Amino acid sequence: MGRTCRCHRIENAPVDILKRIADCIPPGSGLRLKTADISASEVKLTGEAPQLQAVNTFSLNLDKNSDLSQFDWQLPGGNQSTRGWDFQYAGQLPAAP
Repeated sequence: MGRTCRCHRIENAPVDILKRIADCIPPGSGLRLKTADISASEVKLTGEAPQLQAVNTFSLNLDKNSDLSQFDWQLPGGNQSTRGWDFQYAGQLPAAP
């Protein structure tokens, strides 16, 4: 045997990562992702919500999610827009030593 299964490594599971991110969206908040760019080492999210509280709760949920804890998240506050609140978040995997 001696082979390592790569099927469960994070970079091979963008749909799984997206599902975990979607699970962080507060139910009934109206928050929606507009884009989610997922690569082998980085996640970039843009989205919007009608209320700032939904954006703040989503960022807290991302930061505290144990399944996404391998990412170093940059979670700046939301920006007010004509449609409510916009946000842009990024998560990056630390470089291997």
